[in-house]
Amino acid sequence: MIAPQLLGQLQTISSFIKTFKGLKMHDIKQQISIIWDALHAYREDSVSEGDEMHDAIWDEVCTAMAVIEENLKVTT
Repeated sequence: MIAPQLLGQLQTISSFIKTFKGLKMHDIKQQISIIWDALHAYREDSVSEGDEMHDAIWDEVCTAMAVIEENLKVTT
């Protein structure tokens, strides 16, 4: 199960991006890329591959990001 704190942070980020989408401070694809970079670092440090529980957590993180990308109509 994805850590509730991480899921909450992803939802907050998604909300922020939707709210300020019109400001174009950064390209939305670039913003998503920054988040993916942070998540991959989290994966390497905290949810190592090969452990069944960790792989399940990572699957939930990827699913959450897919939902965010779909809602923002962004493909990376």
